[in-house]
Amino acid sequence: MKHGSGLSRWRVWRIAGAVTVSVALAACGGDGDGAGSSAGNGSGGGTPPSSPSTPDTPQSPGTPETPTTPQAVTYLGVISFGDTIAVTLDAPAAGQVRIRFSDSAFGLAGAVIGNYARSGDVYAVSGLKADDAEPPPAFVTALLSSVTATFTVSGTALTGEIAGLPKQLGNGKLTGQVTASSVTAPVSATDLAATYTFVRAQSTYYTSSGNLQVQYGYGGQMRVGADGAVRMCQTSAYSDACGMGLTGTLVLADQTSYPGAYTLTLGGKVWGRVFARRENGVTTLYFDHNQMDTGGNRIAGSGVFRQAQTLTMNQVAGQWVCRQPGVSYDAPTGIGLRVALDGSVQEETLTIDDAGLVVSARTNLSAAVTLNAANNLIGMMLPAAVPGVLSVNWISQEAASGLRTQVFMPIDAQTMAYYAEVNAKASDPVQWTYIAQGMCRKG
Repeated sequence: MKHGSGLSRWRVWRIAGAVTVSVALAACGGDGDGAGSSAGNGSGGGTPPSSPSTPDTPQSPGTPETPTTPQAVTYLGVISFGDTIAVTLDAPAAGQVRIRFSDSAFGLAGAVIGNYARSGDVYAVSGLKADDAEPPPAFVTALLSSVTATFTVSGTALTGEIAGLPKQLGNGKLTGQVTASSVTAPVSATDLAATYTFVRAQSTYYTSSGNLQVQYGYGGQMRVGADGAVRMCQTSAYSDACGMGLTGTLVLADQTSYPGAYTLTLGGKVWGRVFARRENGVTTLYFDHNQMDTGGNRIAGSGVFRQAQTLTMNQVAGQWVCRQPGVSYDAPTGIGLRVALDGSVQEETLTIDDAGLVVSARTNLSAAVTLNAANNLIGMMLPAAVPGVLSVNWISQEAASGLRTQVFMPIDAQTMAYYAEVNAKASDPVQWTYIAQGMCRKG
């Protein structure tokens, strides 16, 4: 495995994670009357015939119903490469979508507007252009024709993906999964207090070039107290004395700009923004990681934290369609790892049987599933027992190329978040690895 320079040298990857999603940050008859006459009654012979009845008055057309104009709804949340995003449906007009970026690690800012075609709960967005009221930077506007977005709405939740977004510095284009909510009231401190299992990934980018310096993938647990006190065990199950433990706080963010959001601070540094969602008695946290390291380089990424559970094979068995960003090994210019996102989306169908074997329909590879265990990718592989996640090692550590390890976390019965590591193919110009984040949907 090749390693990056800087913080630690290291491997990188992707495997299809799925998802269909959208996000927005600011956008934040009558009837006629009929009348008729009846014929008169006869009185016997010799009586002249009754005069013909008066014809019915034609019915006047009903007053047409006034079409209902959809009400604009804003969904605020996270895009998986590590930004906060807002998606507003039916804004600035019915049939349109407004997508706004905030505090981006990649120079994304302002808003874009597109048209949607709706099929059930799925919104396919096309024709994106700059919002004249809050235009994005010129480097975004210049490439909007290649950006695609698809969202699915279920109740107050919006999920989906945006592909082909440009970035201000460095090579490649951005693709990410979107998870957002229209609920503006914050989840209460009581409902936040819990132990959470998480999967998350983070990347450090050189400020000078915008290219990757190093990446990490973590599966661990975090405890949040009713007072907002936090302790994160980055690579293991929770304990008060875990290794690689960090303490901090989870407090309400600026509710005017980010309604419902919290700010996560660990080790005395602000790490980023957390969006909490509570459904069916379970709290899930979606984390936008955005901070500076001690060298002035940007750390970005995302994570999903779910209230801890111990998994059984019955919970994960079945067919899963997984989607994740594509990766290019064309050598980037400037300092940094020779790999970048290429703006595409990769899809793969995985089938997990009751015996704990997973098969990839794309590669025909099979591997064993290890329940309640994570393979942490921190410059080396660090296995750990972590309730609520499952790990797959597709190819042995010594293999020259291909997908190597993948760590999943079920969020609910239909959705799993994951990070995965792959090697470059033998035909690629360089042999770096990459860590990619994705989503799987059952079906």
